[in-house]
Amino acid sequence: MVSEAIIYYSRTGKTRYVARQIAKKVGADEFEINDLTIRSGLSAYISFAFDKIVQNRTKIEPESVDLTGYDKIYIGSPVWGADIAPAIYEIIDNTDFKGKDVVVFTTFKKSGAERSLSILTNLIQLKGANVIKAFSISSEDLDEFMENTKIAVSKL
Repeated sequence: MVSEAIIYYSRTGKTRYVARQIAKKVGADEFEINDLTIRSGLSAYISFAFDKIVQNRTKIEPESVDLTGYDKIYIGSPVWGADIAPAIYEIIDNTDFKGKDVVVFTTFKKSGAERSLSILTNLIQLKGANVIKAFSISSEDLDEFMENTKIAVSKL
């Protein structure tokens, strides 16, 4: 039997929703990553942009996830300015993905899905994992978001 884990960060709850739907379908253990930097409202994007420019790191909780015993990993992030969330950069940097099969996903409002998925895929591959699937779900329209989540999860 394959043991599965899902790692995600969610500021607004949409990535969490997708992650929990996946966890429910495949029986994965959930690891929600918390960004200890306050990231609410417009200041979330301003602080993210500043952190990217000066290469600041963010503090997260948990700092890493022990993936020993898991064969398949799902990792999800919201899209911020055609990029992934700082907390996901941190957890990838702090976690050993070597030899794992990984499914990456992002949630986005308007644009940036393709670039953010590329970034996420490349980071995971650099950590020695095999990315077996990648997808994004638009969250601009709630009904469409719910339907697209249902469709994406059914294909896992």
